Amino acid sequence: MKRNSLILVFRFLIISLTSLVCLLNVACRDMIEDMDNLSPQTYDIKSLSMISVKNGDKTYRLNQYETTYLLWYDVSEWAKENGFTFIQKAEAGLTKNSASPGRDAFFPATKIHPADLITWCNAYSAKNGLDYVYFLDSDKKNPILHSQDLAVASQKTDGTVVTDTEGNVLETYDYSVKAVYANTSANGYRLPTKEEWQYAAQGGKKYGKTNFAGSDILSEVASLGKIRFPGSYKANELGFYDMCGNVSEITLDSSDKWGAYGGHYANSYDNLFYVRGNITSLYDIVKSYPNMFGFRLCQTVVE
Repeated sequence: MKRNSLILVFRFLIISLTSLVCLLNVACRDMIEDMDNLSPQTYDIKSLSMISVKNGDKTYRLNQYETTYLLWYDVSEWAKENGFTFIQKAEAGLTKNSASPGRDAFFPATKIHPADLITWCNAYSAKNGLDYVYFLDSDKKNPILHSQDLAVASQKTDGTVVTDTEGNVLETYDYSVKAVYANTSANGYRLPTKEEWQYAAQGGKKYGKTNFAGSDILSEVASLGKIRFPGSYKANELGFYDMCGNVSEITLDSSDKWGAYGGHYANSYDNLFYVRGNITSLYDIVKSYPNMFGFRLCQTVVE
């Protein structure tokens, strides 16, 4: 009896100490504050809200918000039940949660392997009865359904292999991918191009009139120091949120021209001008800082 009482006291002390450390930690406290501010309306507005953008004779739709973990998780679960496969699990912002979303559901989806990003877009298109955008071949006959077909396998330099708990050899992958072929006239979901992203960030203008996406005052439009829920700050002229700060947003121009724009929560002031941040090969930096990157959905308007 005495032993059980001591165990209960010990558990109480551990829980109390953990809670105290969390409350003393600014990032943790802010995350709790964000999650406590959830409202019933949040579910409807934080996952998908496409805005039409016209640039010359081209019209496309871009999500008003960065892709939330809730949307990523829901589509991923559907995809796995319908024959799509992924390399790794994404996370909710900086929470390290890669399981079923809770109060962290509306943080941006982060820690996404580039190949999984492409597979997920195709899966979301299939889920909604839309055409595939991304293919393995230039003839666009083989849609990307399995991230393993797109990712480049990696080998340990010392010759060791990775196994699961039962001793089965597991294939491992680095963050580089093979060429991706896009049918940009398809009506499915995809990543925006550099031009599409920048034009939208600049409020539908060739050249922005403000230093940041929607304001000359950084604190009005960007989250620095921590990741917030998409839409926590002022939108730009077209209604897009978080085109500066929060997480850098991945773009794809052609088969191998990747980029990341808008800066992220850990950037300095000088790195958050929205026309900066182009990374033509971002594999290494995404591998090193996976929770600094997310994405925003795009869609071609088919007449």
